[in-house]
Amino acid sequence: MRFYIVIIAAVLAGLLALAGTSSSAMAAEQIWYLHGEDLPLATMSPVAPTAPALTNNDPGRDDALGLLVAKGGAGMAETNPVKYQQWVTAPGTVTLDRSAGLVFWAAMKNFATPRRGIVEAYLMDCEPSGGGCVEIAHGTRDIQDWSNGLGFWSKHSIDFGLVSHTIAADRSLAVRIVVGANSDDDMMFAYDTAGFPSHLTGNARGDIGIDCDFSDWGNGEGTEFILADQGGPDDYRSPTRLDLTQVAVATNLVDALQFLIAFDDIPVAGGTAGTLFDTNLDGNVNFALVASVDDAEVVLELYACDDSMTEGCGSAGLLRTYDDTSYCAGTGMGPWNNDTLIEADIPFADLATGGSPMFITSLISYAAASLLTSPKDSVFGTGDENYQASIYFDPLQGFAQIVGSVGTGFTVRRSGDPATVRTAVDHATTTISPYDDLPGTLDDGEIYFYVVDKTGGMPVPLSADSNRYDSAIRLGFDDENGLSAAVDPLASQAALDRTSVTADGTSYATLTITPRDSHGVAIGAGCDIEFSSIALSPGAAAAPLKDNRDGAYTLLIAATGPGTGQLVVTVEGITLTDRPTVTFTNP
Repeated sequence: MRFYIVIIAAVLAGLLALAGTSSSAMAAEQIWYLHGEDLPLATMSPVAPTAPALTNNDPGRDDALGLLVAKGGAGMAETNPVKYQQWVTAPGTVTLDRSAGLVFWAAMKNFATPRRGIVEAYLMDCEPSGGGCVEIAHGTRDIQDWSNGLGFWSKHSIDFGLVSHTIAADRSLAVRIVVGANSDDDMMFAYDTAGFPSHLTGNARGDIGIDCDFSDWGNGEGTEFILADQGGPDDYRSPTRLDLTQVAVATNLVDALQFLIAFDDIPVAGGTAGTLFDTNLDGNVNFALVASVDDAEVVLELYACDDSMTEGCGSAGLLRTYDDTSYCAGTGMGPWNNDTLIEADIPFADLATGGSPMFITSLISYAAASLLTSPKDSVFGTGDENYQASIYFDPLQGFAQIVGSVGTGFTVRRSGDPATVRTAVDHATTTISPYDDLPGTLDDGEIYFYVVDKTGGMPVPLSADSNRYDSAIRLGFDDENGLSAAVDPLASQAALDRTSVTADGTSYATLTITPRDSHGVAIGAGCDIEFSSIALSPGAAAAPLKDNRDGAYTLLIAATGPGTGQLVVTVEGITLTDRPTVTFTNP
């Protein structure tokens, strides 16, 4: 098993090569966590909660976990204790010169779906007793189906915007929440536990809500998808080659998209990248987000399109030019030299999606042009090369799916020295995963380091296993083909860690899926896995499927009500024989 550790280390080194720093100095983030000792006035402090599980914060109101707040609260003027909840810090001077926001977990009463939920939040300057408050800022989260049909606790945020205010030494910082009168029902809130650390945050003025950490893309967390460059070293020199080394997109499926764009050698040549959106799923482009860099200058613009083109923006009209509170820029080491990186945060509201991020996006690069000098030619003309890939975000399942394919294959590099594996000569090429190295490599006494590139671009995440049938090292990765792996339905496994789950929105069963071939060898990372939501009902996925990159995949299962569900799992188009059942019981 020695090869397993060194392979993963080599892959991680490649994935972290794009680490960089923001163009603006990042001040330390301020965080105040919501605690649940009293109602309707509780405490807020920098101490993170450590409780492992939710409790019933309001035993006098209902028997459910968390806190129930009745709808119809009149904002800061509300005095009915069941219609608001407020948290205050200990008295003391607090200077806010920041972009502030409230991050919280909530659900409709009894986890009902579909229900419209409206949460209003107020940032206030108060007396330590919670009275005598003055509003600093307020914000609202209004979602037609609060939990996207899943019926569990869901994470949300309310942005207070840029705040400049000082709390005096004898006063306290406070947050109040109420549920709007037009909400379909009362709402429940989860906080004060390690799993639901609801909190007020603040980033330095001029910074943004995203983390500006270019190195954490590709870590498999959240809903994200990454496309790597199809070109080669110094490709900016040729107008027919891509200038991008990486384009990535992610969504929290609540309120915003995030983009990472990595340009190669921009200080020398400049470059433009466009991302096209089909928000009504008719195959034509509705919006175009365009980023352009020339030396240190960055332009990020959103255009409206006339919904008539499949690979361009017809009758383009400029909707918005984003200021530097919507993105951050920096530099980081790319596959060949320093890249210019842009990370941007785009609200769903800007794309007129109504809070339901169901759309397709195509990623296109224009290597020889700059928005700063010729926007029409560079953005809406013919691109130098189209990535020919799309991403479909499914808000019900909570993950992204690839539509189409990228590139023509994958290059395997191998070396006995980790310092040279990235530049080693091509060891092999393949179009499908898993890839088995030469027979005997498992037992030849050598130590191997591996990197797999997507047609000459950035390394892709790998898993490694031993194929004892061929005495070979097996590499698994996402080959962007959902039917390529030879999965054996009998040899593969789908197992639950428990057969009974309480339908309380906080209890889960863990499904572990291990796809194997006919010889019992694990397929590895990158498999396309689906499950039947109808067979599982009233159960449902409580989080996106996780690829552990050790040959196994895990999925958290919770429930909206009592009943029995069955896990019917399909891997690479093959339905597994294992179909475990789980019983969901009332709290």
